[in-house]
Amino acid sequence: MAREIDVMITDNVEAMVVARQDPRLYAVDPDNTYTKDDLGYLLPRDDRAWTEYVNLWMELARLKGDFARLQAKWIR
Repeated sequence: MAREIDVMITDNVEAMVVARQDPRLYAVDPDNTYTKDDLGYLLPRDDRAWTEYVNLWMELARLKGDFARLQAKWIR
C-alpha cells in the first residue's frame, strides 16, 4: 500500500474478506492453501443426544447448501 512490497500471511477466509474490503489488496489463490486445518467445536462430553443433533444439523445445512450460501455472501 506504500508502493513497496507488502505481504500479509493469514488464513484464506481473512485474506478474502480483507481483499474484498480494499481493492488495493489481493488474496493469492485462496482455494489452494498451503495448509488445511479443520475446526472443532466443544460439546458436553456425555451428552450424546446433543452431539448427534449438532452433527445432523451441520450435515443438513451442508446438503441444503446453507454453508455455500453463507460463504458466497460473507467470504467471496
